[in-house]
Amino acid sequence: LSVAQYLSPEYPKADLVIFDEASQIPVWDAIGALARGHNAVVVGDSRQLPPTTFFRSQENEDDLEDDTLVAEVESILDECEAGGLPSLHLGWHYRSRHEDLIAFSNHHYYDNQLMTFPASNTHEEPMGVRLVPVTEGVYDRSSSRTNRAEAQAVVDEITRRLLAQSRGAPAQSLGVVAFSRAQQEQIEDLLETARRNHPALEAGFEGQAEEPVFVKNLENVQGDERDVILFSICYGPDSEGRVSMNFGPLNREGGERRLNVAITRARKQLVVFSTLRPEQIDLSRSRALGVAHLRSFLEYANRGHAALPVRHADRTVHESESPLIDAVAGGLRQRGHKVVTHIGHSTQPVDLAICDPDNPQRFLLGIECDGTTYSHGATARDRDRLRQSVLRGLGWKLCRLWSSDWLQDPERELDRLETLLHGEEDHEPGAPDAAEDDVPAEEESETEETAQKEEPQLKLAEEIEIYRPTVLETVSGFEDPLFNESARGQMEDAIRRILKGESPISHSLLCRRLMSISGLERLTGRVRKRVRELVAGLHEEEQPTLYQNIYFRPGTTPDTMTTFRTAALGEVPRQADDIHPVEIANAARRVLEEQIALPLEDMPKECARMLGFPRLGSKVRRSMEHGIEEMLNRGWAVNDDGHYRLPPTGSTQGP
Repeated sequence: LSVAQYLSPEYPKADLVIFDEASQIPVWDAIGALARGHNAVVVGDSRQLPPTTFFRSQENEDDLEDDTLVAEVESILDECEAGGLPSLHLGWHYRSRHEDLIAFSNHHYYDNQLMTFPASNTHEEPMGVRLVPVTEGVYDRSSSRTNRAEAQAVVDEITRRLLAQSRGAPAQSLGVVAFSRAQQEQIEDLLETARRNHPALEAGFEGQAEEPVFVKNLENVQGDERDVILFSICYGPDSEGRVSMNFGPLNREGGERRLNVAITRARKQLVVFSTLRPEQIDLSRSRALGVAHLRSFLEYANRGHAALPVRHADRTVHESESPLIDAVAGGLRQRGHKVVTHIGHSTQPVDLAICDPDNPQRFLLGIECDGTTYSHGATARDRDRLRQSVLRGLGWKLCRLWSSDWLQDPERELDRLETLLHGEEDHEPGAPDAAEDDVPAEEESETEETAQKEEPQLKLAEEIEIYRPTVLETVSGFEDPLFNESARGQMEDAIRRILKGESPISHSLLCRRLMSISGLERLTGRVRKRVRELVAGLHEEEQPTLYQNIYFRPGTTPDTMTTFRTAALGEVPRQADDIHPVEIANAARRVLEEQIALPLEDMPKECARMLGFPRLGSKVRRSMEHGIEEMLNRGWAVNDDGHYRLPPTGSTQGP
């Protein structure tokens, strides 16, 4: 609409017009923009919500859960499909950090055509789909049309998670989806009370958090996503124990699409709060597909993949046993390793994985063979690069095992796998192991010099690191351990580990890390002072140096830092003010090495993207601007007529 209102017909046409979320754009809203382009790409999902208009119901309100109804209208996506325009199905799904988050929708809405990827199960936090029964819940159908006990359970969970994050637990963004507007408002009211009672919760809301907590209903949540989604079913037995088969919008035609939207908003975990049990949904009393899918989903949330029917097509890759996979698995088992084959529920399983002996659900090393899964890759890029990139982003440590190497010397390959299992560095799949060792000594210098001249991008890849918080154990057995001198040794040991793994780290973040193992909730001046005392008490050779309120471990300074650290795929990044300007400057320089030149106004957003921030809020922008200024001060870039550019060759200063 803005295009139609503000761009005159004489405005030069764009080469390409792109519509995103096109399933929600009415045809008449799209025409004004389409007319201003020579070509168009229309992107959307016909299994999610179409455009809707709201109107007052003229029907009997006893048959409705809400007297406000929605009418569906045709979208520009529907029009393009009906017109027979060329279409392309995007099959790779990797937003969900766990397959359980998409498996139900993949089966019921996408005909199992989405290619999903298994999680490594190396994350500390729980992932997937979890059902929380609210046994004391009552659905007030006759009056408020809410379920107060269920709403309170949701608010209690938000409170628990945000308070844990204020004490230093890993940050995870939260969102709430309610079935109805009435239940949404009930949750919002209870949440306001919780925020008044617990001021520490405010850090998770608008104005302070990069991805603030939201509370929405089925009609307005499409396009949103968070790490953790709390889903309130709301419906259930009334005060007399009766269960109505009226589930609001799910009873109408297309209601199943609303369910699909609601259950696919989570990146890491979907927690379903339900008073309603699946067996209480009597399908003989409702023909609506949405109601049938709600019953199936509640069974799935309770039982997992066992609740999904298994089709022959689903088993094709998993059951096509490979003699190579069997032989490698057998060899590893003979050496005492616990091995699992075909990890995953889609067409993209990991061939083998070695399990943690202390936790069989956790995979220490994934092994990929050049077998069925490999041959199913459509292109070499899919087989040897993109798939591994997605899996590594999900926490996998991977290696490639070639059948030709195995046939030549199985014992050598088993030795190599064990070396990689216990080594600190991941093996890069798709590259022969002896690539570097095969270079004769007298040729090493020349080869390295040639690589630096002809392929500088190989060096750039080393400048990016993944930021991973240090895993710490809670200090127990002491009252108030952060301030207890008897626990000082444990606290100082924690500081050493944090500095080793996370330096440079801000004083505030170091405080939050120590609070997380001490049971403290609020970051006070007393806490800050105590942490300074503990740092000052370290041995002289262990003393970090403070630069702009950020600790650098011994032997490092801002002048020696040439890398920057980004959040892992799907992970919540550090707070922007926890990052030293020189680290942001390194990221900004990397942006220019990729982009050549960039308008001044675009630079903060691109820096934020490089560091893993999903959006550019005011706090993030401020920090990015300080880092860009640092880059200019160090002579790593110049302001050239409204664009940032790299300086002429040979004039770059600094490391």
